[in-house]
Amino acid sequence: MKSNITFNILINNILILGLTFIMCSFVDVKAATITVKVKSGSSPLSEASVCLGDSGNNSKYGYKKTNNQGKAVFEEITATQVKATVSKTGYSGAQSTFSAGTDVFVPFNLTTGDQGPVCGKTSRLTPVNKPIKKSSVVHSKDKKSTTITL
Repeated sequence: MKSNITFNILINNILILGLTFIMCSFVDVKAATITVKVKSGSSPLSEASVCLGDSGNNSKYGYKKTNNQGKAVFEEITATQVKATVSKTGYSGAQSTFSAGTDVFVPFNLTTGDQGPVCGKTSRLTPVNKPIKKSSVVHSKDKKSTTITL
């Protein structure tokens, strides 16, 4: 009798799990609008690079620059887990990972510096602090080429 009850419970659980799986496969994924707001202190930060992606590709879902209000708006994002990366030359970059099943507002407050993550479309040039020891310009005799040595 006990094994019969256990078997019935097992069959019921399998049926419930199966029906749940079938029902979930017909559910549409809602596209979300993600608004990223970037400030430095209390001031909006325009022209900051904003990437939406995942751990493998930080701009998989899009890349934008912030407007004069410090906002970048991404529409029709269907991913459930999203990583936002924000950077701007002269500021330390930042990242945030969040669930995006519904419309999301993601605030960032960047500080001055040049560290942290970088949005995929941004490049930072590292200055070279070496003095130039030798500089010369040599023209060829036929004046068709110039060699510059630094």
